[in-house]
Amino acid sequence: MSNIFGFFLAQVYVFFISFISKFGMDRVVLHEWYDHLQKPFFTPNPKMFAFVWPVLYFLIGLSCYLFFKENFLKKRFLFLIHFIHMLLNASWTYVFFLHRNIFGGVVVIAFMITTLLLFIFYAVKKDATSIIPLIPYCFWIFYAFYLNFELWRLN
Repeated sequence: MSNIFGFFLAQVYVFFISFISKFGMDRVVLHEWYDHLQKPFFTPNPKMFAFVWPVLYFLIGLSCYLFFKENFLKKRFLFLIHFIHMLLNASWTYVFFLHRNIFGGVVVIAFMITTLLLFIFYAVKKDATSIIPLIPYCFWIFYAFYLNFELWRLN
């Protein structure tokens, strides 16, 4: 597989799953509910999410490409962990916004952290440099967990 095609394929994989998380969502109705929640002082401006997530998804795709570009068949177990993590990532939007289940969102992010750390634990042994693009995402996920936990606690 050529490097450009592999990179493109990794980006399509990640952005497709991010697209799934928004499919069928009525943004106006969802944000009316969210806007009425009590929020902690460290809640970011909603406009920040429109900037942060595309960058994070690009970095996730880059990490995915760097890690899986060679010997993919020997790394199928790690791809399964990564895929489960990405499905959890997509499911958070449905759990939190569509079902308006704040505690469920906390639980989903806890599983996201678990699968992300599991992936990193095994992946770093095989190709440590491919994990570097995941560092900002790790910080964001831990921040999201704390934010979700505080939203649940306050509401």
